[in-house]
Amino acid sequence: MSCFFSGRTPEPPPPHNGFMTALVCQGSAAVLHCPQESVINIQSVFYGRKSDDICPHFEGSEGSCTVEGVLPHYRKACDNRPFCFAFAHTEEDPCPTISKYLEIVYSCEQKVCLHGLGVEDGNVTDFQLSASSSIGSFTADKARLNGNSCWMPSGSATSSWIQVNLGQTRKVTGIVIQGCPQNDHWVTKFKLQHSMDGTSWTDYSADGDFFPGSTDRDTPDTQLLGTPVSAQYVRLLPLEFSGQAGLRFDVLGCTPDYAITCASKSNFSFANDQMT
Repeated sequence: MSCFFSGRTPEPPPPHNGFMTALVCQGSAAVLHCPQESVINIQSVFYGRKSDDICPHFEGSEGSCTVEGVLPHYRKACDNRPFCFAFAHTEEDPCPTISKYLEIVYSCEQKVCLHGLGVEDGNVTDFQLSASSSIGSFTADKARLNGNSCWMPSGSATSSWIQVNLGQTRKVTGIVIQGCPQNDHWVTKFKLQHSMDGTSWTDYSADGDFFPGSTDRDTPDTQLLGTPVSAQYVRLLPLEFSGQAGLRFDVLGCTPDYAITCASKSNFSFANDQMT
């Protein structure tokens, strides 16, 4: 197996220390592994070729190529897990004459700041959940993760939203989203906004303009924020959906007193890594 490391800072530069880069040549594999009591948080993923200096001893190492769609795959496979496997391979190769490599930028985040912030367990009251609209009994207070109902908007789903007032300023580190339990309705892509006062909203765009959502009605899908935010209000805006737009959710995070820390040393198997 051939695996190489590039110590150059990824673009854009990481917002804090503790990011690691793993590079795996085409046809090889690696294991991303975080120390005990911490989990993987994928920052960026590239598969293709944009440098002649990485994995240079392969035929087709000159030229450029980008394989689309790898970031959602590795976020689903690796985020919020202590380890995961990375294979430098794709079923559909848009540029078969160019040798490729897999570049993954990730961090190891302490589990202390990945707690549910009250939507699922009921610490957030019904009055703290609100939405732009709802269909019948599918109101905002039915949107609790693993609950027996869900929220469904009326009218145009792509102009709708659901939000939670967390009651105080929290450090928000992720979202867990789930479909409707009794129907094949779920959100497949959503946008995230946050606010300190519930009036002035900021789009979360540090990881792109949207997050992938659910893939079925029951499986909770976790999306971690590459750059955690401080907020009292969090809003989800459906962009695409299967069947009709409908969801259950919770917000992950902790109080601002808990600082997210990254491991000083990775336990990375099969491929070299380095803090950047």
